Amino acid sequence: MNTATPVDNDWTAEGRGEPDESYLLDVLARRLPRAELHMHLTGALRRSFVGGGTDGVRSERRWDYADVPDFFVRHHGFAAELRTAERVHAATLHVLGNAVDTGCRHVELSVNHVESRVGGLPTATFLDAVGDAFAKMADRTGLSGGIVFATDRNSGPDVATDALTEVLAARRRGVPVLGIGNDGSPSRALGDFATVFARARDAGLRTTAHANKAQDVLDVLELGLDRIDHAWELGGRPDLQRRVADAGTPVTMALSSCLVMLPGLFPTASAFPFQQLRDAGVQVSLHTDDPAMFHTDSAQEYRLASRTWGWDRQTTAAVAAASLDAAWLATDDPRREDWRRETAALIRDPRRVPEHEHEHEHEQDWRTA
Repeated sequence: MNTATPVDNDWTAEGRGEPDESYLLDVLARRLPRAELHMHLTGALRRSFVGGGTDGVRSERRWDYADVPDFFVRHHGFAAELRTAERVHAATLHVLGNAVDTGCRHVELSVNHVESRVGGLPTATFLDAVGDAFAKMADRTGLSGGIVFATDRNSGPDVATDALTEVLAARRRGVPVLGIGNDGSPSRALGDFATVFARARDAGLRTTAHANKAQDVLDVLELGLDRIDHAWELGGRPDLQRRVADAGTPVTMALSSCLVMLPGLFPTASAFPFQQLRDAGVQVSLHTDDPAMFHTDSAQEYRLASRTWGWDRQTTAAVAAASLDAAWLATDDPRREDWRRETAALIRDPRRVPEHEHEHEHEQDWRTA
């Protein structure tokens, strides 16, 4: 006969209670449905993909930051490793998988046409491989999105026109090209690319551009582009903020990117104008730019921002919702409603999404937080 004293194995009984709110905000930052709208393929390649041998220190130095010219040299160095369609396909799966793991449900991935050729691949081959990876990730995780093909500003409008021809051909083949962007060294005025943007718009593509200076913002508005990337010089410019807000043009900002590359302008995270733009009514959303090269990811960006400006759950969720609102995704796409319900559940408890949402009481108006 067993005479051992019974043991109470219900260890949850004495451990019940509410978790630390800081921990819950960390979880929320990782799980909230959001869109990644400003991320460059080659700047998102991490060591687990690129490798670099057994010397850990030497390998890790490939992601060290020195200055702007060195940053772009390293950027192109990563791009040079994409020498085959298989490698491009694997790189895209790697980047999209990392985005999904940090809360992204929709990704618009930037591919610069100069970078696509650094490894010696034809643009058509490169785009087909990226498109195939999007299809595979959609089947695996339900991820939506596609390619933002970025014409290189320094190469000029003639090169951009030739690149656009290849983009439109890829789109006819079924490659999920959503729109075109414009990035690179700002040596040419955005107005020089007016014909390229107009042709893209006429073909049904959406449009955006990196705005590094105040004049760039004005040019974007003049050209009637669909979004503005970066636009940090809107900070301290209520006149420009009002114009962008009145135009309803969404702005995709990247916090860590600017803290690393522009510490003279932004010596602290709170000096970055993200919250200032939100308060001014600008449709601003938070993104990663080159997450591997800035040692961040989407969840980390949201947590850094929420700590910097004291966001609660509702405000953090509203910022995530702003990214989905700015996404180049049909407004009546049924996934939008799914994401809205999931977000409401995660605000209530970031640890779990109940199976039956109708069991809950009326939701808070978190989208206007």
